[in-house]
Amino acid sequence: MIKVAGVKIADGNLIVVVEGETSAEVISPEARRLAYDERIKHGFENGALDTSARPFAVDRSKLVDGDLEAGAISLPDQMKSASANKSLAFRAEYKLSRLTI
Repeated sequence: MIKVAGVKIADGNLIVVVEGETSAEVISPEARRLAYDERIKHGFENGALDTSARPFAVDRSKLVDGDLEAGAISLPDQMKSASANKSLAFRAEYKLSRLTI
């Protein structure tokens, strides 16, 4: 199941972090739509997705409230723990910018 893990504003852009069970899930059209729809809640009604998101793995047991990068694990660690680690999840950051007319 895909969900919004968090939101932050950086350099005037809205960063929406989406979390799911697989890397494919967090870069799916549904994940992009979820990130895009989140913009309205944060005053980015005229926001547009800037870039494609790149998925990264996180260990849910090491997540910290408010720190959207906490728990990130490296690719070698992902490979070692993918089958053994039940707390493995994936996240992707979507950057939205305000459109200027």
